Amino acid sequence: MADRIPYMRTSHQKGTLRAAGKGRWELGYRTVEGKQTTHTIMAKSKAAARIEADNFLAPINVARRDRQKNAEMTLGSYIENFYIPFGLGGKWKPSTAGTTMQRLRQYLVNGELGTVAVAKLDRTMMQSYLNRHGLLSYSVVNHLRFDLKGILKLAVADGLAPRNQADALHTPQTCEGPAQPVMTPDQVQAALACLDLRERLFCRFAVYAGMRPGEIIALRWSDINGTTALVDDRWYRGKQGTPKGRGTGKVRKVALSPAVVRDLLIWQNWRTESEFIFGSENPATPIKYENLWQREIRPRFRKLGLAWADFRCMRRTNSTLMKAAGADVKVSADQRGHGVNVALSEYTHSTDAQKAEAVEKLEGLIQ
Repeated sequence: MADRIPYMRTSHQKGTLRAAGKGRWELGYRTVEGKQTTHTIMAKSKAAARIEADNFLAPINVARRDRQKNAEMTLGSYIENFYIPFGLGGKWKPSTAGTTMQRLRQYLVNGELGTVAVAKLDRTMMQSYLNRHGLLSYSVVNHLRFDLKGILKLAVADGLAPRNQADALHTPQTCEGPAQPVMTPDQVQAALACLDLRERLFCRFAVYAGMRPGEIIALRWSDINGTTALVDDRWYRGKQGTPKGRGTGKVRKVALSPAVVRDLLIWQNWRTESEFIFGSENPATPIKYENLWQREIRPRFRKLGLAWADFRCMRRTNSTLMKAAGADVKVSADQRGHGVNVALSEYTHSTDAQKAEAVEKLEGLIQ
């Protein structure tokens, strides 16, 4: 693992001095860019001229060494010494830092591109690398493409590369996209009917309100105001954080359907001393949704043949069924807390019935 910048030979020049007249000396040297040129020094002796020359060349030599280091900085060294510290400085959420660093080190730092100088990375080289990894999962290769774009963007800002050669990279077509199933209304009803009150309420928040599981467990009773819930907190792997998109400064409120409100009022009768709606045995922390899924929800879904309907599926189901119900795309996206483009390209799936209706309308228009 490249945990430090390797030793490199650095460029240092003393230049050449020659007399150019009484009290005048001509210093021959190379500029930061390597161009040979001269500089006139006024001094009474060669020794004094040498001192002046050394003082003149000192900043140029520093700049030449920095330029040489930039030219020889490998991708692995740059990621370890600059990109990862930059991300850990506040760019990455704690929930993504661990997986991001593991991926960067496994595939880039210790991969074939790790020993290539950043300045020598070009689009063809990086795209070829992604193509060779096309047999990996779509998610991994797509994340690597995103990683390379971010790394090269920072490298351009640091002066290591003239432009971002990763901007035009694409995920190879050999990658098979992940399966993204969506529940039908009948499947949603069957899934909710097989659950006890607490688990049913949790899944209603996911399917009806479109909330992320980390946002659901972070809900406090004080966040509920009639038919709305304030989403300003998130718990992930036992740690508290801010919800996605919270950095925009917007206060997000989600609407609660009558079924969610009804189950919420019933569940309130079982309220413990915890301030969290889904409190754990420790009143100061909420339950872990991973445990709730593995121990309580998935076993019952499995009996119905719905073990694939995890919380991500429920969120896609919310988006897809909202569209089928005729909800405004912007309103639907605001409910889930992301942009319209994400709502359309990532979460919303068109049903067979919607496609059939669309082609029938087209045929009717033509005829």
